[in-house]
Amino acid sequence: MGERILITETMKNAVGKEQIYFTIKVDIETIKKLTDAVEDPNPLWQDEGYARKTRYGGVISPPYFLGMSNLHEHIETILMDGPCRRILNGGTKMEFLSPIKVGDIITRKDKLVNLFTKKSRTYGEIIIDL
Repeated sequence: MGERILITETMKNAVGKEQIYFTIKVDIETIKKLTDAVEDPNPLWQDEGYARKTRYGGVISPPYFLGMSNLHEHIETILMDGPCRRILNGGTKMEFLSPIKVGDIITRKDKLVNLFTKKSRTYGEIIIDL
């Protein structure tokens, strides 16, 4: 019995292509909901009075603000023609050039960098490197 093909041509063709995942205007309510959900009490993203006195001059978002989306939804269309039911994000790199502040309009772009399979004891997984 031959090896099962886990990475299809559609998947291979998606490698290296950048796509916009979302654009959002940052507001204090979204930051508060996010930080409340993960119980992060840092006053830089919770307390306007405190944050105003810092070098940032106001509330900023936590660094995980852009990473709190469901990656699986984003790459689902790439994987739909494949035989695997499970995926694993093999790594995500983010570059921050400046703090994200209330009022900023942020566009998150993702690029599929690599696809490879890794054998496990029970099945092969497709590893997604964004």
